[in-house]
Amino acid sequence: MVASQCFDGSVMVWESQDGGIVRTIPFADVKGWALAMAFSPDGRMLASSTWDRAVRLWDVATGKALQCLRGHDGEAPCRCRTFGLAHPDCPVSGHANYVLAVCFSPSSELL
Repeated sequence: MVASQCFDGSVMVWESQDGGIVRTIPFADVKGWALAMAFSPDGRMLASSTWDRAVRLWDVATGKALQCLRGHDGEAPCRCRTFGLAHPDCPVSGHANYVLAVCFSPSSELL
């Protein structure tokens, strides 16, 4: 699958084999553009980082938001953080800047 953001802010999820649209995710309540997006290895979730400095997890099948990870409370730049997805209250701590890259672990349990 491939994800792209449209001028209206929505995200289109495309089937890479035939180019068909799998889902449109409206990105409701999201401020600004996506800076990075990544699919979980099983293709069930899409992670996005946006201009509002949040990382969101989306259900690809339904287009609904699963989690919003926030909590930027530091001044220092951050190069790498690991978040256990089983713990939705885990803050994204240690930096105050944008999240410029997201990726999943092979098990989809860590982001």
